[in-house]
Amino acid sequence: MRYAAVILQFGLIWFAFGLPFQLKWLPTALGMMLAGVGWVILMYKAKRHFNLKPLLFLPLLLFALNAIGMAYSTDVNRAVRMVSLSIPLAAFPLLFQTKAAQQMAPQLLRFVLASSAFAAIVTLGYLFWNTIITPQADFSYRQYSPFAHIPSHYLAMYFSFAGGAWWLMNIREKSAWFTYIPGLILLLAALLMNARIQFVVVLLIIIWALVNGFRRYTLTMKTKLAVLLGALFLIGGVFSLPENQRRLKETKDEWRNMANIDHSKQKNHRVYLWTYGVNVVKEAPLWGHGTGDANSALQNAYQASDAQFWDGEGLYYLRDIGYNYHNQFLQTWASNGVFALLILIALLVILLQTPHPAAKLLSVVLFFSMFTESILERQAGVFFVAFMFVVTASLGLKKQL
Repeated sequence: MRYAAVILQFGLIWFAFGLPFQLKWLPTALGMMLAGVGWVILMYKAKRHFNLKPLLFLPLLLFALNAIGMAYSTDVNRAVRMVSLSIPLAAFPLLFQTKAAQQMAPQLLRFVLASSAFAAIVTLGYLFWNTIITPQADFSYRQYSPFAHIPSHYLAMYFSFAGGAWWLMNIREKSAWFTYIPGLILLLAALLMNARIQFVVVLLIIIWALVNGFRRYTLTMKTKLAVLLGALFLIGGVFSLPENQRRLKETKDEWRNMANIDHSKQKNHRVYLWTYGVNVVKEAPLWGHGTGDANSALQNAYQASDAQFWDGEGLYYLRDIGYNYHNQFLQTWASNGVFALLILIALLVILLQTPHPAAKLLSVVLFFSMFTESILERQAGVFFVAFMFVVTASLGLKKQL
């Protein structure tokens, strides 16, 4: 059965390398499919290759509730699409019930980090070309990602995690170059994606890394100085481009509105979406509105809103866009009820309690990312959450294998 384990492991490696790119001509999902072939062979021919770990089944439970939600959805087509999209939540927990996958968790994490560093270099080159060599007046943060299947704010989430993991996992290394330069590149790329919630995440990572690094007696003064300079370089990067400055000004203006200081400033549309979203949740708190109907319930709720927003070209209303909840916790609760929400929270708690720093970091990155985006509504989000949860959670199981 060795060949079946090799197929499974090769598929996981394929997925790990492809995750930060998700190129159409080199489908990342093919890695999951190849791993599935090896898993099926192992399941029917050599059950001793399995090492069942209940906590790895949590994403599968979330998928199950998503599938059950089709039964009480009136919009069946959307429900089917959403369940199809969330298949990785079921696939990876099953794949990682094998010893072959669990034993590879450290290597898979390294593959993801290395691939992310390469993706960050490609992204920085793309940004340099479009903003310096061939500047475009209408080039905005929405176009900052060179990868079509990963929106820029999702790519920023990838880079935040990978950069922070590189720093926190290698804090004891004596070589400042090996330890900090790849993480510095990743975190800088994350900042340049202009995803404002990732500004907060990167700042927390910097503080985390500084505290950990300065507490390690093995770090020389030279290395500590390198860390400080890197932190200053990253923070300065936030203010280096006009697009970053514009996003920060937007944040200031929105905060002044929410703080009742200046109502002439625009309020962030998420404030309205969350307000209406809470009301939608209250209508069906136990089971939710169904996998296919949660978004339509929200859109019906904000039809009467007269709040106006400026998109850089003209005014628009919420009803003109068809926004989702822009908050995964509300999205999950409204779709599949309070039990699904508790499972989602349990995922983050388990990661936070796992001793490996990458697992703890993933919990922090996902919490903040889920707070402002419904990340399980997109392939880029589902791929990242499903795969990285089972990889980092498996790191805590290594000694039990």
